[in-house]
Formats: sequence, C-alpha cells, structure tokens
Amino acid sequence: MISLRNGWGATIVDGLSTLLIAGLDEEFLAALNYTLYIDFTTADGLVNPFETIIRYIFLRSGLAH
Repeated sequence: MISLRNGWGATIVDGLSTLLIAGLDEEFLAALNYTLYIDFTTADGLVNPFETIIRYIFLRSGLAH
C-alpha cells in the first residue's frame, strides 16, 4: 500500500534515495518526475510540520543544489 501522507506521495519521496543508491536510474527518474507534480496547496487531513520538513523541504532544497 502506498502511503500518500496528505495526498503528497510520501512513499515515493521516501524511496528516492533508495532507488538512486540501488542504481535504479529509470525508476528514480520516474519517481523524481512524480515529485514535480505534488500539489502542496491541498492536503488530505492535518499536516504534520515535522513530517513535511524532513520529507519535502529537504527534498526540494537537495534538488536545488
């Protein structure tokens, strides 16, 4: 089962580093592409600030460098 965590695809985001380390480049690029379309303007339920910071803000800041 995929954890959507607020409808933002947490499982896909969490798996990015594993895909990269495992050398699954095609799957990594597909997952990375998915993250470009996460709609942070809506959420399914309450947003946990800690979970948001460790997953999504670090993801975005890491990709920016």
